[in-house]
Amino acid sequence: MIQIIVSTNNNQSTFMNIIIIMSGGVGNRFGANIPKQYCLLNGRPVIDYVIDAAKGSKVADKVVVVCDPSCIDYSEYLKNSGFDFAVNGKERLDSLKSAFDHIQANYPDCERIIILDAVAPFVTSEGVQVTMHNISDVKDIFIAEGDYDTYREVKNTLVV
Repeated sequence: MIQIIVSTNNNQSTFMNIIIIMSGGVGNRFGANIPKQYCLLNGRPVIDYVIDAAKGSKVADKVVVVCDPSCIDYSEYLKNSGFDFAVNGKERLDSLKSAFDHIQANYPDCERIIILDAVAPFVTSEGVQVTMHNISDVKDIFIAEGDYDTYREVKNTLVV
């Protein structure tokens, strides 16, 4: 799971927690004809598992999905999620900027952001809850965890 957490304790009496789901990549090395976050894993698009974790955590006031608008139809769950969308950029940092610009323009009272990768189907709602709880009283934190459980394709027992 790739998980990046940002907290900016601005001492407001009300604030928002937002989850960003990064779904803008195309996964060229994966070799599928669609981005890997929309490929099926046990009959469901991979991104649907991340959506479950975000929704199930109940710690976010809003969820922003960064993606190519032409890909939204690959997941009915995503299309009907009620989430906000930000357009992906050419590179991951451009996509993050798009998400942050969207949040700044629409949710200026946002205090905490958790960023989840759409190709990490093993993230859990409990993990998101614990992470949000652990940063709730912290001022100015940035944590990044390695991408150790991303979705990979297996061919003849080899991970590619």
